[in-house]
Amino acid sequence: MNNKNKITLVIVGAVLLQGCASIISQSSWPVAIKSTPDSTAFTITNQKGDKIHSGTTPSTVNLASGAGFFDGEKYTLHFTKEGFQEKTATSIPVTH
Repeated sequence: MNNKNKITLVIVGAVLLQGCASIISQSSWPVAIKSTPDSTAFTITNQKGDKIHSGTTPSTVNLASGAGFFDGEKYTLHFTKEGFQEKTATSIPVTH
């Protein structure tokens, strides 16, 4: 492959990647956390087990959409409130 073809290939690749980046450019999304009853404590952890956020409902949290190169992040939500059974929602995907 000569240099002219290599340069053309690089330019075409860069243009295609720019189009893809514009589609998946948002890196975090606001997610509403609600419960019944209100004022329930919650904790959000990512797929690595790292605590990302904690608070009380209702709340809105910005969650990252990716865990790596083209890998969507998954979250676990844990709810606790005195007098109520603890609840966990697992594998909540946030994707590009």
